[in-house]
Amino acid sequence: MRKTDLTRRFLLLLLLPLAAVVPLYLDAFRVEQITQIVAIAIAVTGLNLLTGFTGQVSVGHSAFFGVGAYVTAVLMSQTNLTYPLAILAACLGGLIVGFMVGLPAVRIKGLHLAIVTVVLAAAFPGIVRMLEPWTGGSQGIRVDRLDYVAWLPLQSDQWRFYVTTTVLAAVVLAIAVLQRRPTGRALRSLGDNEVAAVAYGVRATRMRVGVFAASACVTALGGSLFVMSSGFIAPGTSYVTVLGSIQFLTAMVIGGRSLVFGPLIGAAVAELLPLQLGQESPELAHLLYGAILIVLLLVAPNGLTGTRLRSLLPQRLRRPSPARLPKGLSTASSLTKQGDLS
Repeated sequence: MRKTDLTRRFLLLLLLPLAAVVPLYLDAFRVEQITQIVAIAIAVTGLNLLTGFTGQVSVGHSAFFGVGAYVTAVLMSQTNLTYPLAILAACLGGLIVGFMVGLPAVRIKGLHLAIVTVVLAAAFPGIVRMLEPWTGGSQGIRVDRLDYVAWLPLQSDQWRFYVTTTVLAAVVLAIAVLQRRPTGRALRSLGDNEVAAVAYGVRATRMRVGVFAASACVTALGGSLFVMSSGFIAPGTSYVTVLGSIQFLTAMVIGGRSLVFGPLIGAAVAELLPLQLGQESPELAHLLYGAILIVLLLVAPNGLTGTRLRSLLPQRLRRPSPARLPKGLSTASSLTKQGDLS
């Protein structure tokens, strides 16, 4: 087993007990804040599912986040639907909208896809305001937050934290399993070299639409849990506007490609750093935030979880690393033993 795998597993084992005790030693406000960060991390994981596998960049995932949030809020406020069913409905809504957007966008790549998706993000708040009888328009919707279970010795904020964290763990586990399956390798081959992938039998259209819909579904799940934690959603909420899409992209870039720690670290930095800077210096908050992001990208171009400490040292202080073969020699070699990829 490689040293990096051992380190990753050790950190995961360390994270589990830490996550279990966090809500027991913090006040309710901090627990709610961390819960919302975890919900945002789920949305970032959904975006990372799209970008990490196929290399497509979407600036419209705030719309999918909003779909999940509003489906949950409308169902909870106007019906007697239970929390689990509302979450499932939100995921289904995100899946359908993602499929509808992904189908025409399958032939669009790169900058053109980013432009198309940013239009979706910009249009979503206006659509919400048009549906005022159901969505509450500019006033938004208030819903009852996810409450505690009577037979568990937990407060409501602690229960919401554990539910959201468990969902994040389940999503990460599902994506980790997908990575090791032929479908996951086929998706990665599309991002590496689509021509070679198609030559080896990968059905590019089906794969791209499917991963786009799955990415939207996971992001909608994050929006659903966000509403159940905050108890309020409105078209002015930053996460359902273009600003939210930019924040998701920023969190993904800051965190890096790590499946577990990347979205968590990126969401925490993107959520907490602007708030802290705004408290310290409201006039210079945006300038300082931009400067810090530039420094982070220069120091860690692969994200905070994708940069080794050795690479941050001056060249003369680095120890030469042993030569090793690349993880995958080529797209063709990664597809040779896969069989049917459809």
